[in-house]
Amino acid sequence: MQVTMRDIWNSSNSFAELLNAKGLTAGVAIKIARMAKAVANELEILNGRRTKFLEDLGVKQENGTYQLDPSSENWDAFVIELDALFTIEVELEGISKVDIPAAIEIRPQVMLDLEPFIGVRG
Repeated sequence: MQVTMRDIWNSSNSFAELLNAKGLTAGVAIKIARMAKAVANELEILNGRRTKFLEDLGVKQENGTYQLDPSSENWDAFVIELDALFTIEVELEGISKVDIPAAIEIRPQVMLDLEPFIGVRG
């Protein structure tokens, strides 16, 4: 399955909600769990690059983290770098789109976030 890093970023918090939804068969739940694991691996890479951008362009805080204010002169460069990162396509090996039952009750935003990964049947 090929998705963009933006798809990975947008879906990162929604897999847990889907996995907790009632009405998933065991087989579908396992497929979704495998997909969530593959997405988490790619998200770790994405977050590493995002952190590097913040370290390069942001200001180190007393607690050791880096922060970049939208009014900073480096903000536009950060947005450009992040947008470029989000357009990168990645292949999730051994993963394919999963159809979930239409009767599953999840928030519409979760459906939107997971649209590249799931379909609805029935």
